[in-house]
Amino acid sequence: MYRPFAPCQTRLQTVFPLARPVYNHAIMPRGKTMRRPYEPDWWKEDAKEQWGRWKRLWFFVDALLLVAAAGAAAGLALWDYTYPAQLPKLWNTDTLFTYHRLQLERFLAVGAGVAVVLWLLATWRRLHISPWTPTTFFQRGTWPPFVRWARRLARGYLPLFCMPLIGVRYLWTPLGMGIGSSFWTYVLILPLAFTLAVVLVPWLERNERPPDWLTDTNVRPSWRERVRPAFVVIVGILLYLAVFGGLSAARHLSFRSHALDLGTMAQAAWNTAHGRWLEYTPMPEEATTAAPPISNRLTSGKAEFIFLLIAPLYRLWPDPLLLLFIQTALLGLSAWPLFLAFEKVTDSGRTAALLALAYLAYLPLHYVNMADFHPSALAPFFLAWMLYASVTDRWRLYALALVLALACRVDVAFALAGLALAFMAYEQWRVGLFTLLAAVAWFLVDFYVIVPWATARYGPDPLALVNQRFGQYGETPLEIARTLAQQPRTLLGLFLDREKVQTLFDLFMPVGGVALLAPVWLVAIVPLLLVNLLADSAWQGTVQAHYFAPILPFIFFAAAIAIRIQPSLRRDAFWRDGTALYILLSALLVGYFFSPFPPGKDFHLARFWVNTPHQDAIRTVLTYVQPESRLSGQSDLVPHVANRRYLYLFPVGLDDAEEVLLDLDNGAERAPLDYFAYFDMVNRLLANPEFGVVAWENGVVLLRRGWPHDANAIAAQRAAFDEGFYRLTWLDHTTPHSMQAGEFYPVRVCFRNDGTQSWRSEDWYPVFVAYHWLTPQGDVVQWESERVRLPYTLYPTQSLCLRVPVVAPETVGDYILQFDLVREHQYWFAQKGAPPLDVAVSVVR
Repeated sequence: MYRPFAPCQTRLQTVFPLARPVYNHAIMPRGKTMRRPYEPDWWKEDAKEQWGRWKRLWFFVDALLLVAAAGAAAGLALWDYTYPAQLPKLWNTDTLFTYHRLQLERFLAVGAGVAVVLWLLATWRRLHISPWTPTTFFQRGTWPPFVRWARRLARGYLPLFCMPLIGVRYLWTPLGMGIGSSFWTYVLILPLAFTLAVVLVPWLERNERPPDWLTDTNVRPSWRERVRPAFVVIVGILLYLAVFGGLSAARHLSFRSHALDLGTMAQAAWNTAHGRWLEYTPMPEEATTAAPPISNRLTSGKAEFIFLLIAPLYRLWPDPLLLLFIQTALLGLSAWPLFLAFEKVTDSGRTAALLALAYLAYLPLHYVNMADFHPSALAPFFLAWMLYASVTDRWRLYALALVLALACRVDVAFALAGLALAFMAYEQWRVGLFTLLAAVAWFLVDFYVIVPWATARYGPDPLALVNQRFGQYGETPLEIARTLAQQPRTLLGLFLDREKVQTLFDLFMPVGGVALLAPVWLVAIVPLLLVNLLADSAWQGTVQAHYFAPILPFIFFAAAIAIRIQPSLRRDAFWRDGTALYILLSALLVGYFFSPFPPGKDFHLARFWVNTPHQDAIRTVLTYVQPESRLSGQSDLVPHVANRRYLYLFPVGLDDAEEVLLDLDNGAERAPLDYFAYFDMVNRLLANPEFGVVAWENGVVLLRRGWPHDANAIAAQRAAFDEGFYRLTWLDHTTPHSMQAGEFYPVRVCFRNDGTQSWRSEDWYPVFVAYHWLTPQGDVVQWESERVRLPYTLYPTQSLCLRVPVVAPETVGDYILQFDLVREHQYWFAQKGAPPLDVAVSVVR
């Protein structure tokens, strides 16, 4: 049909597309409109498209507001963590200090800004990789990919709204967990780790499509896909060895290792290297001067036969540093067999590499590494190879690793019994029964064959550790097991004890709790976990010692199993890698908030490496020690003189000792004596005419039996050493000369220890930094103030800068702000002649 106005209509619609209805009514009779068969309802489609644009814009703004609000919530929680007790003031609309209010605004702004930036970057990154991962929620819509992924990633910020729950600590203290408990810090860590994993996991995706080896089990990954994660793991292992090997060596060379247990371990290694297998001199913690007889480590049932393999190396290099390096090397290298096992379990090299890195960043592993030397700390290396051998059906390797693991310490038998139960739970009956029989047989042989033989030759265990820690349940292992079976309430009571629950959190929270998703595999850790928690020793029930070392690989293997058994994680590489990244970030964040080692926020190199005149004095005095004398020394000096047959922990063995090695410095380790008992014993020893001073350097004293005794010289040296404690020099400060009345100011002050002894803010008579408010005439306006702790022991010639929280007086006027150090319950430094730091301050409204 001929349409004479069609060209005009087309041109008009081109210029004014929305005017078509008006044009139709103008040129056509009433009730009729002109329609073209090839343009059906074009104006409806255009209106729908415009509405879709507004809808997409609203969805984007909605996601943006969600992300910003979540970031602000995280900032609020972190502000409350940084400045405790301020959130209740904010909630009750009380007046905040201007400083805290400005910090709150800063935390909110930075939290929201960082959250939005990370969100946009993650969305941009996700657009540059092929979205082969299932996106079922968005498949129905027609939104552009940017808005689709922006909304999807924004959901990962929802856990951040849980972080302000840290404020509940001011109202609720379960099991006595106060506002400073680490339990509340975990409330911050886990949501933050989850969100960071969501926004960072897109940067791990590099493939345009899913690799063939993920969709086809007959195709193996290429060498590049395998080598790249392995290279990352190797770099992580080398970094671990460099950091913790260096810290272990620095700590020992700075005379901060201890007689218990590096001293006894070095002595046992030295004796074994010279044909006296596992002999050592017991170091009881009782303050007795009697000399204990030579004993053997087999009498306590520990069965540390791994020393037989270490002894040849110790014969070549008789230094405790060798033991520390071996321990660090095996702990770091245990990540490699774990990586191989993770790769087999998860079918992903990238996921396995993330889990291996998380293992290297695991805080309990760091505590094991830095707790001197213990043979049980070598067990994770062999247990990791056992896990790898079990998933690859290499049973000869499995048996060899099992034997070497049992040789580390009898505690490993409990870990292997748990491993056997886990295998049987997964219907691996043959390997499970073999492992269980080996563990039970070794345990029985140790306590009913080896211990009686060693006891008949060396006498009973002088320390009686088994009876000391488990005597309340029975005298023998069978009696202990029978008692616990008859009293199940004892086991249930472990979960009502604050310290025991704290240990469980410290074990599982650094892996984000993911290991709990594989409860069947967690059976592997139960036996040794119960043994350590039941022990009547606070030190054995904490992750800050070495006792949990054998079960650490099992916890991470449980996390790998959890990733495998979850169908959504196994099929979807995005979420599988995201879960592994979440575990890694949890381990790193736990380390940041809690660790005294890298990457902890409280890490100070001065806690491990110190090279001052005091350390030089110790090295000088050690040159006077006779190589084979019977010596009684302080805890931090014993490891450096451990290569001898008769070695005692002061004051033990004074009746038999030929030499006594002391460090009178305030920061020296005095265990097993307290402050008063130690100096009472030292005073009596220095007055004993049987001992004379061979060397006295900066408070480090070597006494020898039969050496000339000069009481006057000893008294003069002692007096000069004690009087020099209170010397210091102020270096710098940032005190404002004008303050608002009643406001809070963090003032940075720097000073140097110019005295003869070190200062520390722990033990008896700790040293703190404080301030006073005085009038210009010297009258006291405010004497007491908040004490500021020293972050580490400050030795002579060392300097330190601290932030002192200063609150200005409420009254306007001119004042003198005086900074000083105080030795609690003793003297202010100014009272002993040290100059205080006086600053003139004008307080205004």
